[in-house]
Amino acid sequence: MVSEEALKRYYSQGFRAKMLALGLAIVVFMPLQAMLAKNTGERAPWWLKAGSAISLLLWLSVGLAGRAIGFL
Repeated sequence: MVSEEALKRYYSQGFRAKMLALGLAIVVFMPLQAMLAKNTGERAPWWLKAGSAISLLLWLSVGLAGRAIGFL
C-alpha cells in the first residue's frame, strides 16, 4: 500500500504517528528485553513490570496508528 503512494503516505499524519510510535516502541523494548533476560530473581521488580506495560501500550499504539493511516 505504501509503495504505490509513497509521497502521499509520507505526508499523512497517521503514517508519521505510526513511525514515531514504532521508533519509541523499539527504543523501549530492546533495553527492557535485555534487563528481563538478566533478571534471575523469582519476581521481576516493579519498574520492569511498569516498563513492560508501557512497552505493550506502545506496540498497541503502533497498530492503532497503522489503522489511522487510511482515515486521516
